[in-house]
Amino acid sequence: MNLVPRISGTTCGILLGALLIAVVCGCSEPMKIRSAYGAKIPLSGFGPSFDWLPRSRKRTGDYRADNPELHSLIQGLMESEFAAKGYEKQPTGVPGFWVDYYVARKRTGEALGASRYVEYEEGSLIIDVVDPQTRQLMWRGSAQAKLNDTDPPSARQAKIRQAVRGILKRFPSQDKQ
Repeated sequence: MNLVPRISGTTCGILLGALLIAVVCGCSEPMKIRSAYGAKIPLSGFGPSFDWLPRSRKRTGDYRADNPELHSLIQGLMESEFAAKGYEKQPTGVPGFWVDYYVARKRTGEALGASRYVEYEEGSLIIDVVDPQTRQLMWRGSAQAKLNDTDPPSARQAKIRQAVRGILKRFPSQDKQ
């Protein structure tokens, strides 16, 4: 007795087509992550401690990017990632490096074929590491991804976690300098 249901060729084709559309349309868009060192900066240029770049954060005018809860989440994740890499937060005195970050959103789009254009929101997180002595950029990492405002908060937080971890994964650990 065969308990496996038979699927017709037409049904199988429809299921495979739906799967292909789900993959191509990006139910899970890849995140673009980049990093680079500043000019003439050796890998050993990072000290054992860090702190936030002293400055007042400029408001962007976009309530989503200026959200204090968003900034608290990003800073907490970054502090955890730096600690896991062997760097200690030093709130007093001069640290080995300063950290700063920027959050941005922009409306963009892409052509899908000759007659179709799709618009979407793209978000960016940029993390800068700055030399406190010279105020020169030592390292920069960034992540870009499509955003969906209809995602639940847990999905948006997961995307932020992915961005912070993906960026700082490229930053050298204290013990590997």
